[in-house]
Amino acid sequence: MTITARRVRPLLGNCFIRLEGRYDEKIGLIVIPDAVRSKKIGFGQITEWNPTDKQFRACGGIPPPIGWYAICHDYAKAPIGEGVFRIPIDCVLGITQDKAEIKGTAAFQDTERCSFCGPAKSGVQNAMLLNEFGYCVRCGKNAKGEKMDLYDEQHLAPFAQAHREEMSRKK
Repeated sequence: MTITARRVRPLLGNCFIRLEGRYDEKIGLIVIPDAVRSKKIGFGQITEWNPTDKQFRACGGIPPPIGWYAICHDYAKAPIGEGVFRIPIDCVLGITQDKAEIKGTAAFQDTERCSFCGPAKSGVQNAMLLNEFGYCVRCGKNAKGEKMDLYDEQHLAPFAQAHREEMSRKK
């Protein structure tokens, strides 16, 4: 995959998937177990695949399925760009060669969650929610892994406005 004119490959144990929608287990031909159905599931086309040795052996030593379609957990996604998301290979539930076997529903829109600092509380699979600026309140990173700058104009605007109002009252 190419991002800003540079070739990008996922880290070991991850893949890049161009997500196209949300998988509806009542319509599609792939059966998802009841234990997994409680979580939101998305689907899309695999653009890059970088398995560990253990994951490669678990797939039977098949070459990377670039261009195939995958069904994966929604909570595990981290945006890369142009509709492509980084997803751990362990969170991919199924792979098929033909898109016709996957039938989806609405566009892939949901509350964004942090993919760096882990679950919001113990015993829960969902990660921390990102704030209104797109940063995690626990670790301070956005979806791309960039740390929040607490002193940029966007974050200081409410304080600057309050300071201006106080100064105008004193005059």
